[in-house]
Amino acid sequence: MKSGKGKFTWDDGSCYEGWFKNNLFDGEGTFHFLNTQGIYTWSDGKKYEGLWKNGEPCDKNKIPQR
Repeated sequence: MKSGKGKFTWDDGSCYEGWFKNNLFDGEGTFHFLNTQGIYTWSDGKKYEGLWKNGEPCDKNKIPQR
């Protein structure tokens, strides 16, 4: 069971680095995506949906203002 700070890597090379609690992501962390389509949702419900390249959103204009 994962608890504390660590890194989880998927078969495609994408990974999450951050905190775990009871085998779940918990608190702050960072996802590293390969070039792909995806959605990132912030805790306040705002989201970015679009293409990602090297872990960064490709269309910075679509990122909601926080």
